Amino acid sequence: MSDPLKIKKEIADLHNQLNRTKQEEGNLNREISKAEEKLAKLFTSRKSVTRTRTKLENGIERLKADLDRFAPEAVAASELAEQLDSLSIVKEQEKRPRNHRRSDRRERSRSPGARDVEIRKRSRSPLPARKPRAGTTAYFITKSEDERMLQGAKDDNVWVECRRGERELTVACANCESVYLIFHNSTKTETFEKLKTFEGLALLETAPSQKLRIPNWTGVGRRAKLMPMRIKWINKNKVNMADNVDLVKDLAASLPSDTHWNSLPGFDQTDERTGSRLINWLRDAPPYQPKVVYTEPNPDHPPEAMNKETDMNDGPSSVTHPPAITLPHSSSAFHSTSMFLPVVPAFRPPTAAFQAAAEAVQPSPTADTHITIEDSGAGSSTWMNGKGKMIEEAGNEAATSNDEI
Repeated sequence: MSDPLKIKKEIADLHNQLNRTKQEEGNLNREISKAEEKLAKLFTSRKSVTRTRTKLENGIERLKADLDRFAPEAVAASELAEQLDSLSIVKEQEKRPRNHRRSDRRERSRSPGARDVEIRKRSRSPLPARKPRAGTTAYFITKSEDERMLQGAKDDNVWVECRRGERELTVACANCESVYLIFHNSTKTETFEKLKTFEGLALLETAPSQKLRIPNWTGVGRRAKLMPMRIKWINKNKVNMADNVDLVKDLAASLPSDTHWNSLPGFDQTDERTGSRLINWLRDAPPYQPKVVYTEPNPDHPPEAMNKETDMNDGPSSVTHPPAITLPHSSSAFHSTSMFLPVVPAFRPPTAAFQAAAEAVQPSPTADTHITIEDSGAGSSTWMNGKGKMIEEAGNEAATSNDEI
């Protein structure tokens, strides 16, 4: 038999283990309770996060809808603000006193090299920022009223436009990506073949600004009070308008009125289609070269003016004069120097003295010119001899001898 003491001891150990197990079970239950509380809190937080996320997404959708609805108005408001800013610059320029530029001109006149120094400095000076819309282009055509001003603009890469042109170019530079200036010196005619030339093609680099010094070639006229703009010349050569008459006609039709051609200053804007065609043609157009035609006089076919009579009192006469009498010559090298003397309104038959003098004249082998004799119809005759002298014979006087000729 086993010992009762050992049995009691084993029973006590089992009771102790049971108590420890119960204690551990209680601890585990408490931890499970805490975990369940945390899980409940997490579920609650998740629900709140989900609700917040849903609210944010709904708010974003509403903002996008509002943005799409007010986008055109916002663009129009921004464009209007830019135009107001550009016009405010022009108004400030108009409010300034008229003599605010006299001191600058006096300083430039005192220092001859100041103009070149200023042109080099202004490339580093800050210029007004442009905020154009991509893909937009404006085309302006201007009439150069002074050749000296146009040549100065080509040398300095600076141009000063009239008051109306300055305002339109300011707005165009604020709204367009590219602004072109087309110069010409033409006037309106019935046939466009008689138009003159395009003087140059330039691209605006900056809007009209007070930060650029007004060049000296503006003088003291109205343009000396305006704001200059920096330009980049694409073609400085003159181009004949007669080379592309159809395009010039389309250009004239696209302008607002006919006053552009016959008025100064002539500044107008053409449409995009005509302007782009004109720019593409002027980029590579050949320079204008005046044609010089030389015609050698022909003794067999004298000028038409020499064969017609003109009366100073009665106007042109319908009576024509017979051809001149030409004496033969041993050499034909001087036929191109034949001279035809003027005629008188009335035609009369040659006198007997004139016929006798004509028959008595003999050409000299050493003569320098071809001799032409023509009856004036008034009882006298005049011709040129080999020495270049003029001999005149009256009605019934004796003929001049060969020695005098």
